[in-house]
Amino acid sequence: MNVDEIVAKQDFMIRDSLNESLVQQYAENIEYILVCSPLEIWDTPDGNYLADGFHRLAAARFKGMKSVNVRVSKGSVQDAYAAACLANLFHGKPLTRSEREKARKEFIKIHPEWSNVKLATEVSCSDETIRRYRGDLEASGEIESQKKRIGKDNREISTEAIGTSTNVEVESIIDPFDPWFEQHVLQGDALEIMPTLNKQYDLAIIDPPYGITTEKWDLKNKHELLAFTRQWLRQILPLMKPSGRLFIFWSREYMFELKPVLDEIAVRYPLLFGGMLVWHFRNVGSMPDNTKRYKLSWEPIFYYYGKDAQPLNFTRTEVSGEKWKGEEQWDVWTYAIPQSNFGDKRVHPTQKPLELYKHIIESASHTGDNILDCFAGSGTTGHAATLTGRDFTLIEQDKEYVELIKNRLKSVWLEGQQKNDESN
Repeated sequence: MNVDEIVAKQDFMIRDSLNESLVQQYAENIEYILVCSPLEIWDTPDGNYLADGFHRLAAARFKGMKSVNVRVSKGSVQDAYAAACLANLFHGKPLTRSEREKARKEFIKIHPEWSNVKLATEVSCSDETIRRYRGDLEASGEIESQKKRIGKDNREISTEAIGTSTNVEVESIIDPFDPWFEQHVLQGDALEIMPTLNKQYDLAIIDPPYGITTEKWDLKNKHELLAFTRQWLRQILPLMKPSGRLFIFWSREYMFELKPVLDEIAVRYPLLFGGMLVWHFRNVGSMPDNTKRYKLSWEPIFYYYGKDAQPLNFTRTEVSGEKWKGEEQWDVWTYAIPQSNFGDKRVHPTQKPLELYKHIIESASHTGDNILDCFAGSGTTGHAATLTGRDFTLIEQDKEYVELIKNRLKSVWLEGQQKNDESN
């Protein structure tokens, strides 16, 4: 779409102002960024309204681009504004507390007829928070009190009956899991979120797009893939402690291209090459992809470590009176690819085994360490980290996968809470 055709209203941005340093950073590789993350545009009778991507648009204009990649939805200006409120809430660059409150209140003003629970589900907060915001807006005269509301099931609810009838949507108590989840899982573009992180990480486990699937988020062109890889590597490495470790899952097809990129960037920080591990899986199809080739049953994992890294955690086992280091020290690890009927059910096209991630975490970090995964997918890193007593930050752009991660981690979190209660 032509840049001049885009209506970028300041009110739609929700944020207090643009982050100029972020605009400058985006401008360096804005063409590639827009390939991966097009602007979100709403085609309305009053023009093409920008709902998400104000920093990207500013970077494109700074670079003098005349046209940009966009994703278009049709609707009204109000639809566009509602989408802008939600996009900012789930955007890669986290909002400040006051900005989050503004976005949620603006969304309530658009849909005051919705129930508190329905609104809370949409804007990702507790219904108690929505109740408080609704009270503020009613007191200021910005919305009117609603005698009837629309519940999550789209049925009409009498506000007089809320809390007294089993046939209506009853307001729920704040779930203590929600703040824990919001602290550990961030929804949005990894390239936008990572510059805002204030932590230093002991371990990063990265399973990025690497051009092997037909999914819309995967990258098809080798040059596009390597350019994107350079981008996220440049943002991850400054977040690593000098004693940290980095594990990158990759494809066989492009593994010879990745090593020079890693070496080039790692020199600046610096990181040392610890070797290429092999993830071997036997549960593949009975025939090779090509009858002129051997059947492929492995993927590479590139391993780097910081100059201050401590020895890996290898378990010593007593055998025949002598101590030796077990199989966890070997560089070939055999774990089956997750399937829908397995214990760690497959819900993501490139999902990795839970036990494989536990193997990495237990051998390469310690209890209480911080772990980063900027392409979280189905949330396996968070699952394994929770089970092994590590802290973690997950970043995932796809809202649907974030919901899957939430459901997955909640069951693990509840089990942990139950064990704590029993021990006390």
